[in-house]
Amino acid sequence: MGLLSPPNSVDDSVGPSYHRAMPTVSRSLLSSDEIASVVESGYGVTVIDCVLLRSLVNDVYRVTCVDDAYVVKLYQYGRWSSDAVDWELRLTERLAAHDIAAPRLLLTRSGSRFGVVAAPEGQRVFAVTRLLVGETPSYTAATYREFGLLLAGFHTAAEGIEHSPQRRLDPVASIRSVVPEVLPLLTEPDRSLVADLATTAERRLDDARLTMGVRHGDVSLDNLVRIGEGLALYDFDSSGHGPVAADFTGVAATEHWEAFLSGYRSSRLVTEDDLAALPWLSVVASVENLRFHLIDKAAWRGTQSREEGWVASELDSLRAAGRRLMNRE
Repeated sequence: MGLLSPPNSVDDSVGPSYHRAMPTVSRSLLSSDEIASVVESGYGVTVIDCVLLRSLVNDVYRVTCVDDAYVVKLYQYGRWSSDAVDWELRLTERLAAHDIAAPRLLLTRSGSRFGVVAAPEGQRVFAVTRLLVGETPSYTAATYREFGLLLAGFHTAAEGIEHSPQRRLDPVASIRSVVPEVLPLLTEPDRSLVADLATTAERRLDDARLTMGVRHGDVSLDNLVRIGEGLALYDFDSSGHGPVAADFTGVAATEHWEAFLSGYRSSRLVTEDDLAALPWLSVVASVENLRFHLIDKAAWRGTQSREEGWVASELDSLRAAGRRLMNRE
């Protein structure tokens, strides 16, 4: 299904050849025609149109069929195992069973949650969900209160789902592994600042009594859509088991944090320990984002991508955290 057959030889008449076998490929981009063919054969639908929506961590396509529209997420090679992808898809099914507004999974003709397509770098897993058609939510306190209530419903609905070893989101383990990779790419005084913040965050979080569960992993208005009178939540690629308060770090930095927290607390408890840990969970999130932009994204977008502003933004956040937090220690 959608298998690629790379050439085994090079046409010498075109010019001098330097590879007699298929070269190593770190990342490929499959054509929309290829994705359309895979969906038609794997799901038994007739595709009218297929377009690439975005290519960042994963490649996401919109597929239009006769009677519905779908989203195809082609997972980055080597990031998640098929078991870890299956866990994410079972999470989406669990949300549907608890009436949480989220994308609905489409099963293959054989009843599988996902399929596999061959790419030059190796086999890549993909999944198909129905397209959420709606509007971008407004940036208001009312929206954030509604958002908080929706996230509380997500956290509650996800309770009891079995753990996925690869989807374990441990902030202490993360800071221990990420910081040694990031520090050599920083200059002073940022290198010392990040090292000091990370050391303190590791100690504070190691001692914290945090509420554990399944966290979404990327809580922002970017992963919301308004459908009718309600909000729908999507993009569970970063979801996993860990401290649920880590889902608050992005919204806690907005002017509507109190509205969000009010909506969340109307359905679910937030402990004082969870709130006290927020500044340090935010440090971990910023350091993880630094690693992504300095290392991961640069590997397939080039080192010039480090100048897009994301690295500077995360460093600004960490400098501000240093001014707020380190004087208290």
